[in-house]
Amino acid sequence: MWNLYELLRVETNCQTIVAIVSESLSYRLRQSFRLMCLLYKLNLDLKLISVSNVICEQSYDQYVRSLSERLMDQNVDSSDISADNFETLIDTSIALSLLTTRPSIVIARVEPYLNEATFIQYNCGRLKAIIDRYDREYVANGVDAARDLSLLTHDLEWTLVLHNLSKYRSIIAASDDINATFSQLVLFLKEFVRDVSVYYKKVKILTEPSAHLRG
Repeated sequence: MWNLYELLRVETNCQTIVAIVSESLSYRLRQSFRLMCLLYKLNLDLKLISVSNVICEQSYDQYVRSLSERLMDQNVDSSDISADNFETLIDTSIALSLLTTRPSIVIARVEPYLNEATFIQYNCGRLKAIIDRYDREYVANGVDAARDLSLLTHDLEWTLVLHNLSKYRSIIAASDDINATFSQLVLFLKEFVRDVSVYYKKVKILTEPSAHLRG
């Protein structure tokens, strides 16, 4: 792993990079993220990358172009998306492809990570809207009332609390453990945003007058 870091740092003209990470081994999340950034954001002509069972036959620029084409296929003009949001969408797609638990994946225009990345980012936007409203109506006004869990009356609210939020600390702690697998964090994120999406559609938390956590 560290030899690969040095190779990427020194040999900037190399044409082919093969990075193989055994499924039976685990590395710290910080190291994996650093590797991912190096592989895709250095100015290299990448012909082949193999990380675990993930194979990429595109350079970073080619990946960006194919992502733009995918958006156009869905009648979305990439120029209408801010540069920061577009880069976040790309990074999320790459992260999902590198940390996937599927047995064999080829990163190409036909793969589904754009849809998954869009779904995750979309629901992160929903969560941010909820948190922003909470900060605006309670925190900014100096309201410090105790949280009342009895106000959580919808089954989906308890699903989020018990199945997702209560796991968050242990999942994050495990993801930084050398004996843990990255897939735990990815699976947690996918399940969490799925539950957030279902909850957001059924419980109009931003428009209903009723309180959901404070009286």
